[in-house]
Amino acid sequence: MSNYFLSKQFLKYILVGFLGTGLDFLFLYSLVEYLHLFYLVAAVGSIAIVLWISFSINKYWTFRDGRKKYLGQFFKYVLTHALGNGINLIILFFLVEVFGLWYILAKIFATAVSAIFNFFITKKWVFSQKMEEVEKIKI
Repeated sequence: MSNYFLSKQFLKYILVGFLGTGLDFLFLYSLVEYLHLFYLVAAVGSIAIVLWISFSINKYWTFRDGRKKYLGQFFKYVLTHALGNGINLIILFFLVEVFGLWYILAKIFATAVSAIFNFFITKKWVFSQKMEEVEKIKI
């Protein structure tokens, strides 16, 4: 039974990731083309906005976490995803430079691994709940 909820949560997490990626491109394009920001400044702004949006959706929809620990959880979420991006880059580097894999294929694999890592760390650390807290939320 827990595998069903785990896979449902994971699917939601991945959907939020796809939404975040789309929004990241949309915000980046809009900030550069309409507000005429330098593309790197726009990219930082876009990432910040998308992190906040994806955190909020994951908190309330994916993990159904209604606790009022928003800022602390957001900080953990940002750290988790920064670590996940680091893992992504390390895997990408090794697959391309050491194993000679095509960079796009390597990026797909690295992204899949980092998404799984991010999901489990987010579930177990950012949005972890003690059983007493879960029971209070269910009631």
